[in-house]
Amino acid sequence: MPVSRWVEFGTLLIALLAVIRIGCELPARAGANDFAHYYIAGRLQWAGANPYGQSLAPLYAQFGFELDSSAMPVVTPNPPAFVWLFAPIAALPVRVAFGVWLLVQVGSLGGILWMTQRLLADRLPPWGWRCVWAGTLAAVPVFWHFYFSQAQLLLAALVLGAFVMQRAGRDTAAGLLVVTAGLLKIFPLALLPWFIWRGAGTWRRRLTRLGWVVGFGLVIVWATNLERWEDFFHRQGSVVSGNMIDRVFNVTVPSLVTNVGLTAGPESMARVWPAVGLGAGLLVLAGAYAACWRADGARELEFSLLCAAMLAGSPTAWGHYLVFLIFPVVVLATRVRPRRWVGFAVVVALLNNFGRWNFMLQESALRGHIWVKLLLNYVPLFGILGLAVFLISELYAGRRRLDE
Repeated sequence: MPVSRWVEFGTLLIALLAVIRIGCELPARAGANDFAHYYIAGRLQWAGANPYGQSLAPLYAQFGFELDSSAMPVVTPNPPAFVWLFAPIAALPVRVAFGVWLLVQVGSLGGILWMTQRLLADRLPPWGWRCVWAGTLAAVPVFWHFYFSQAQLLLAALVLGAFVMQRAGRDTAAGLLVVTAGLLKIFPLALLPWFIWRGAGTWRRRLTRLGWVVGFGLVIVWATNLERWEDFFHRQGSVVSGNMIDRVFNVTVPSLVTNVGLTAGPESMARVWPAVGLGAGLLVLAGAYAACWRADGARELEFSLLCAAMLAGSPTAWGHYLVFLIFPVVVLATRVRPRRWVGFAVVVALLNNFGRWNFMLQESALRGHIWVKLLLNYVPLFGILGLAVFLISELYAGRRRLDE
């Protein structure tokens, strides 16, 4: 049997086991986070109540959800646009609503893979694309996404859809999709400047397009209740800083810098480190934009690099946020040179270095070994940064070939 067939068979087997594992977990997750957060916020929206700041415990008891120790004390840190989006689903009985939301996640994952194959179809043989689909199903961030019933697959599908629109010359539609994703979870707005900047036409046309996109965003903010947005941003500061400090599963540069500073720095600077961490995250994103500016290379590499920088530079990127890297990883897989395959494999392994042991890092056995805890928790971040380095290398390799 050819090597390719063995690789395909092995990948399909792993994917099948991964799907079985996800299926075994789902029944219990219908009453747990983060679906419970979304559902309760949506029900409060239907009732005309403010979902921000309300205590979770009585609401969990009311709807029969399981309140675990990692749950936030208040209902939702999500923007009002997301609450409005989820409200129609929350009008359904809990189990039915969970099934509908599961279909949204599955559809989003299928859309991401379909768009990825459409954009890069000629790069891989048919068996290679079957490995991509199977490998994605087996990816650990995908498992955690379904485990927590998260929204990142939907956001990643919107953002990748925006890239497809841009490639088709529909720059305004691309900007609208990015703004939609950003109003649902804020952090995708980090990609908006690139979509405006790389859009076709003169700078006047780009500014006009920006005006349409910003106007669309303002209409959505107004339509989803401006006062709710004020409440959301009023509470975001404490949520962001809380997520950055001593929280496992958050794999960003701001979180790493903050926790290293709090561990090794003087106690008098304790309040300063979160701001230092946020500054470091902005530098990561700015560095990625600067690399794109200087390279002026393949758009797919620039987009992929900025997706990685968006996650690494954000205050919060839980393990399931790494589903944003499905397209960038496939892009790199189709471009990486043979002598770099070992390094690429290491990066993929680091990106998938999540497991239940991550949550065990909070146990008392490791509380006296803070540096071990930090190292283990941020291993996936090293994968994100390694992916970014590979993408920058490919960007400049392309520029060197053009110069020659």
